[in-house]
Amino acid sequence: MMNLQKPKSIKNTGLFISIFAGLVVFSNGMGAFIFTLLGFNDYDSKEIPNVISLDYFFNNISSFLLILVLFGVLFFVSGIYLMKYKIWAKNLILGLSIVLISLLSLLLFSGIYTVFNDNEYVFALILIVIIWMMFSIPLFLLIRFLKRKDISKHLE
Repeated sequence: MMNLQKPKSIKNTGLFISIFAGLVVFSNGMGAFIFTLLGFNDYDSKEIPNVISLDYFFNNISSFLLILVLFGVLFFVSGIYLMKYKIWAKNLILGLSIVLISLLSLLLFSGIYTVFNDNEYVFALILIVIIWMMFSIPLFLLIRFLKRKDISKHLE
């Protein structure tokens, strides 16, 4: 049986994921730290929170940033093991990508909902659309790359 040479594109993709995930961990960790120091989570609200509203998101920004730190750590570990051609790392990356796209889409829909109720948030919606495109499009391309048959056959 002939030994197939494994493509370098898998290693390069794993390296890129690990580097980008390291930046995500650092930047979101520092963001959560700064927002906590500035007191963004110190609000008293006796009313039932509207989970779809952007105000709910910004009142809990530190918690969301810490969730992104967790995503970054998981992407970092899976990127390292993708460089070692592990199939579980590919599956973890695919699952995390789908969850992250879903969360970004939820943020986008909450922004649209908020703009329909209050037109003052139009600028925030423009930023949310740009952020959605900046992160979702590369994640869609990553999913497409990892689902290719010629990539999957080299993972063990």
